Amino acid sequence: MKVSGKLSYKSAIIVNDVFFKDIDELLREYFEKPKYSAQLINGDEVEFESVSELISYDNFSNRAIKTMRIGFGIGNYIRIEPSMAFINGYKSTLEMDFEVENNDKSEEIKRKVNDLCDKHKQSFMYTAASKFTLMHICILLGGLSFISNLNVLITHKTDDGTMSNSTIVAAVTVGVVIMLLISAALSWIIKQYFPAIVFYLGENIKSVEKKSKTKSNIFWCIIVAGIVSAIVSSFFN
Repeated sequence: MKVSGKLSYKSAIIVNDVFFKDIDELLREYFEKPKYSAQLINGDEVEFESVSELISYDNFSNRAIKTMRIGFGIGNYIRIEPSMAFINGYKSTLEMDFEVENNDKSEEIKRKVNDLCDKHKQSFMYTAASKFTLMHICILLGGLSFISNLNVLITHKTDDGTMSNSTIVAAVTVGVVIMLLISAALSWIIKQYFPAIVFYLGENIKSVEKKSKTKSNIFWCIIVAGIVSAIVSSFFN
């Protein structure tokens, strides 16, 4: 009897040396010695001889780890990378495929791997933010822009009581351009500061901590900008 087990972990995670040591120990309990390979940001592929070599990797700049694959026998693997979906941004951060002798062992392995991932799960904010795609942001900003400018479009009329075509075209064009620029900026910020997967190893630890401080500054800037915008809008209205 053979059972093909599958697991998809959907929350944002942060994988560090403890995670890799624990997953290595867990896999050795049921399968053969795990083999680790990574794709780097610069496109290179790296294979690691052991988990010790992996956690001591410098993980720096364009040599930082982008995705990770752990093989433990023919057809058995764990893939740590965002599995992309058009609507939800991504549908999983870790996927596991394996074969075992019975259903009980399959359920046991999936439960242990899921529990391990839960220990390294990032906050809900990361999971929610990293699922926002450029499409989501455009729709959200487009709706907000339409609502905020609806009153202006209705009341801005020419002498004969109708709104001119040039006014409509100008308003729509400016609105679309601004919306796309803001959407692109927000999409970049989310990708940089709310990643679905963080490889917390080597030099990337410093980078993550630096981004955490910057993220706090960005948050307060947004709050202040929102307050100022509300005050200005109330003044002119």
